[in-house]
Amino acid sequence: MTKRAWQIRGLSGALLLAMLLVALPASATNGFLLFGYGARSVGMGGGGAALPQDGLVVVNNPAGLVEVADGFDLGLMVFNPRVRSTVGTNSWSSSEKFFPMPDFSFVRHITPDLAWGVALYGSGGFGSRFKDNLFTGDPDDDVAIHILNTVVAPTLSWRFHPKHSIGFTPLLTYQQLSLRGLNAFQCFTPTAQAGGGCPGVPNTPSTQLTNNGFDESFGVGFRLGWLGQVLPRMTLGVAYSTKVKMERFPHYAELLPEQGRLDLPAIMNVGAAFDMTPKTKLSPDWMKVMYEDTNAFGNPGVGLATGLLGADDGPGFGWNNQHIFKLGVVHERSDRWTWRAGANYGKNQIPARSLPLNTISGPIAEKHLMAGFTYTRKSGDEITLAFVHVLRNSQTLPAGPLVGAVRVTAKQDAIAFSYSWR
Repeated sequence: MTKRAWQIRGLSGALLLAMLLVALPASATNGFLLFGYGARSVGMGGGGAALPQDGLVVVNNPAGLVEVADGFDLGLMVFNPRVRSTVGTNSWSSSEKFFPMPDFSFVRHITPDLAWGVALYGSGGFGSRFKDNLFTGDPDDDVAIHILNTVVAPTLSWRFHPKHSIGFTPLLTYQQLSLRGLNAFQCFTPTAQAGGGCPGVPNTPSTQLTNNGFDESFGVGFRLGWLGQVLPRMTLGVAYSTKVKMERFPHYAELLPEQGRLDLPAIMNVGAAFDMTPKTKLSPDWMKVMYEDTNAFGNPGVGLATGLLGADDGPGFGWNNQHIFKLGVVHERSDRWTWRAGANYGKNQIPARSLPLNTISGPIAEKHLMAGFTYTRKSGDEITLAFVHVLRNSQTLPAGPLVGAVRVTAKQDAIAFSYSWR
């Protein structure tokens, strides 16, 4: 393929993906994060910190990019979450059923030991909509939440030793947020408190709490990684992503802590790859997501925090740190066919006491089963498919602050596709 053809394909894919990502909500099941990035990783449990397979390896470990062949990857994952929430005597299922999430990556070697690339992907989020208000029972006041994070990840990866490489990735992050139907929490806002309208319906409601459409913010972090062959049949990978400091959401300054800031948590990722046979690899990964170090995710929930909504010490989602374990196997059946299978487990990061505000998001899934394959065409291009089944999980708060008994049930299926030009 000519250099000109590479450029046209890359630019077209990037523009298409950028247009799609800006408009789409997300649904994530490793807490706020997706269970995998790229169809190859998804098919083997979502890991791959020590097993580079395509340009989206930069999400797990940027050091692996130098091990990936030059080319483009364009992918799409479609989620089908089913969330049902009960608050007191009100119980409804989310009407949001399908969430498409595209991704794109490009890899180019400068020398055999030095590569650069860029990936564009949705890093996480969630979305749901309940046609009747869960908190008030009002059939004319829907409850909805949509949060999406889109990341542009330029990467440089250097093999400084025949068996060791390092990588560096800036995380240029764009964030969208929209919430509706949260007027039941008006009495916890500074504006309503100052207006003297609480308890009950406030005389001076906050205009920075809910029903303000989509707001946006930008932020920057970075990711560092190392990849090394430590034994003849064993490779290790380690990566660390810093907390991404985001701008404030001015339209929701009296909802999220720090006057409307939703910082993204730091992440530690450790993986290994074992050559079980010349054609079969086993890849376990461990990830720690540090939600407790961000105010929006880590602060106690409504009715538990010391401050009012929007304050630095005000209510957040009330999440714990999450440990995620991934296990995958990759088998090269032939020159044309590669098969994958995997599993993914992350203990639910939401304690029961924090359920009231989390009823509308539903990221409580824990157990995931995955499988997939890659077919290599005669041209060298590759087609990859992966399938995900997320087992049903439920969580209950028998009697909580503000809203009484709360119960959330969630399950999900997903399919991921990618086409790779090599």
